Amino acid sequence: MNSISTIGILYSYAPHFTQAVQYLHQSYPNARIIAFVPPSFPKEAISAYVAKQIPCVPEPQSPKTLRQSWHLLQEIRTHSLDLFVVLFKSSRLQTVAALSGASESCCYNLSGNLVPIRLQLLHSFIHSIAGRIRGQLLYWRIWINVHCTTISPKPLKGASQTPKETPTPSNTQGKHHA
Repeated sequence: MNSISTIGILYSYAPHFTQAVQYLHQSYPNARIIAFVPPSFPKEAISAYVAKQIPCVPEPQSPKTLRQSWHLLQEIRTHSLDLFVVLFKSSRLQTVAALSGASESCCYNLSGNLVPIRLQLLHSFIHSIAGRIRGQLLYWRIWINVHCTTISPKPLKGASQTPKETPTPSNTQGKHHA
């Protein structure tokens, strides 16, 4: 890890992003740090620690598309990184790290440790697809239960019901029947 001259860090919606950037700046003072961030990320938050901020990451609230992922990977790969850092060890981020073209990939976790990522790309890819299929099947199961289950309303046990008004001599006075 000593011959690292260019570091890339990928923004994730995480509370420890700025902490990770500061850690990389302190640990590798001679390295050029490039932050891949969303367009709305405030530049002044990390400008003292990075050489460049590239707004190429989709916004955290927006849906992610395959095209956005492709453009992100192309942007990351143009910088010939020695070290690529992600903030979570999710299968998607591990896949991005593996495809980044960097010599080394690490995860800066919530504990403040920089942990190397040992990734089998095929395993990560299969895991992502399996998770997507499980999620889709669960969605369909819920949709079928919500839309195809008939429910007949039943009175609650022990609940007082409002009695129907029955004609009594007091409420029929003054009414004339024709």
